[in-house]
Amino acid sequence: MHFGLSLHTKECTENTSEYLFTKPCGRRMIYRGKTQCLLGGVCVVGGAYLVASLVTMLLFKPGFSLGEFFLLAISFFLVTLFFGALGLLLGSCKPNNRSPLLTAGLIVFLEYCITAFSRTVSNRMIGFLSPFSFFNPSEIHKLRFYEWDYLIWYIFLVAAFLILSHAVLMKRDIKFVA
Repeated sequence: MHFGLSLHTKECTENTSEYLFTKPCGRRMIYRGKTQCLLGGVCVVGGAYLVASLVTMLLFKPGFSLGEFFLLAISFFLVTLFFGALGLLLGSCKPNNRSPLLTAGLIVFLEYCITAFSRTVSNRMIGFLSPFSFFNPSEIHKLRFYEWDYLIWYIFLVAAFLILSHAVLMKRDIKFVA
């Protein structure tokens, strides 16, 4: 989440907005570049996690299938993508955030608490508020796939975050330092 959030907040904190938006490229190209940067970062981290997990699994030979392993490993990538898209949205809405790491940490912790509360009271509806509930390892093991309602909700939320962050960036006034 910090990565997505800091893609926008760096413009305000380091006063680079003027340089960025005076280049001969439009806001769409700037947004596309930031989104591609986020996706690239998420893919690198997710790929490294997948490779490290696969090597570890091959060394210790656990008692579950390779397909189940990939579902669990890809869920890390999907949660990271969710928080990255949320960070892009928050960074677009509030670019003058001076402490994006603190903001990201608090939001991730809040989402974890929501999942813990949802599981404690056994209420699935509360789980729709947190991406940690979307990819429950025990449910993945039981169903041999992700839960469809959570997966559809996940896709909707990530798409909404990306579309809304694009819309906000297109309409936002950029403050330049004189």
